[in-house]
Amino acid sequence: MQGIDSEGGGGPEGRQPAPVLAAWIRELLGDVQSTQVRKLEQLRARLEGQIFSWDNSELARSLQALYSGGRELHFAELRTGWLQRMLGRHKPAFQRFAAAVDRMDGSVGGAKAQALALAASFKDHNQAARRVFVELDLECKELAAELDQGVTWLQQMCEDINGQRKGGAADRQLATLAEQAQAYTQDFKRLQSISALVRDIGVRGQAILDRRSALLEQVRAEMEFFEKQWSVKVGDLAAAVRAGHTGLPGIPKAIEAHDEAMKRLEAALDACGALQGEEQFMDEQLESLGETLREGRAA
Repeated sequence: MQGIDSEGGGGPEGRQPAPVLAAWIRELLGDVQSTQVRKLEQLRARLEGQIFSWDNSELARSLQALYSGGRELHFAELRTGWLQRMLGRHKPAFQRFAAAVDRMDGSVGGAKAQALALAASFKDHNQAARRVFVELDLECKELAAELDQGVTWLQQMCEDINGQRKGGAADRQLATLAEQAQAYTQDFKRLQSISALVRDIGVRGQAILDRRSALLEQVRAEMEFFEKQWSVKVGDLAAAVRAGHTGLPGIPKAIEAHDEAMKRLEAALDACGALQGEEQFMDEQLESLGETLREGRAA
């Protein structure tokens, strides 16, 4: 639209009659549809494929399995009376405890493997997705600039039409121009809604990437806690149980480590759920943007 802009449509001294402004707006809308809107359609498709290529659902399931396994550890069953121990009645409870610890060890390995796999792919995924968001932002800014210019011309067009009507003009073309102005108003509203939705998608997308990075760090710290704290204290207790020891002085420290691990798991599961909620909303926004873009193309 540089050629039109150079003709002076922005200031009072460069005001043009409604037919000229209508032609300028029509050309601007055509250019926007073939450039910014077309590029936004391409970027939306790229983003839809890119943002959901990284999926934490398997990690969430493995963490949930680990948490469920943790709830099967019943430390109270290890505190048996001397008579129960003398009669050997403590053995089934001890065996259940040791088996539950073994299952948790397996679940820790599964969760760690999922976390490592996601972490390995995150850098490339993060960089590629952020590039799309940068391009979206640039296109959105260009669209906003075109819309500002177009709305300015539309206001001037309406003012010229109203001015002629107040002056008693009976030009039959005024009715046609007024209809065009109404149609242009709807076009600009649709494009403004697209611009607003793209901005929201950009903000939410950046937040999703940040949440994913934070989740990986949170789970990494949790797995490290399991290896350095839980596995030592609870693992030593389980080893003593397997060895048939009935005096278990390590129970309090094992309970403390286990409770802390469970609290950390709850926080990680909450983070997974919050991330999945944001991803669902992003999916809905991308679908809404696609529908709006298709409607504009069909109009």
